[in-house]
Amino acid sequence: MFAREDAVEMPEKDKTEIVSVEYMEERYPAYMAYETKVGKKEKYQAILADFKQMREKLFDTKTGLIYDCYEPGKDAVLKDGKFKAVSVGYYLMGIIDTMSEVAQEIYEQYKAYEGMFKEAVKGVLQYYNEEQGIFYKYFQAEDGLKIEENPVDAKGSLMIAYAIWKGCCMNVLLSEKYMPIANQLFAGAKAVLEEEKTPELEACYQGIRALMQKASFAPWVDTSVPALL
Repeated sequence: MFAREDAVEMPEKDKTEIVSVEYMEERYPAYMAYETKVGKKEKYQAILADFKQMREKLFDTKTGLIYDCYEPGKDAVLKDGKFKAVSVGYYLMGIIDTMSEVAQEIYEQYKAYEGMFKEAVKGVLQYYNEEQGIFYKYFQAEDGLKIEENPVDAKGSLMIAYAIWKGCCMNVLLSEKYMPIANQLFAGAKAVLEEEKTPELEACYQGIRALMQKASFAPWVDTSVPALL
């Protein structure tokens, strides 16, 4: 999980029929890495234009939450009819991991990604409860869902914790304010992992761990921010 290539050239026209949060997280960090390291930043504007389109389609301004996917030319959809924590996780990771590959001297580009990231963090944290310490699978539990129909979502919580941690490492988020939230989410998710030990959750944990280890060697990392692991 989250095993993406380090740098891949962005195709002139992507053939995907459905743009999903998973697609966003999987493809675009590698596209941006290629442009920064090899492509002479020629497709920076094209990548940013795609992100603005994805933000327009996937980010729900009313709730601050994230749709699952959309087909070009059509409205975005929720696969289960409800906003999910894991979709927010993919969206946040897609932005922050792409942003970490942007040359920081390209200030306007960097600030554009920062704005989208902060907007989504603010949106999801409206639903964060310190006593709860972890997100549930769906955000609309008040719509009559029974507890067994809305279990805690360790995978989504791990992904959101990672994105917040990386935002702190990049000084996009204020560590004093946001690291306690990331730590609590991570601890809650890890407790679920130790109890359930499902292959999907273990793969998510190991994937997040690998991304954090890779990030710890990046030139932009703030070494005063402790690791979650």
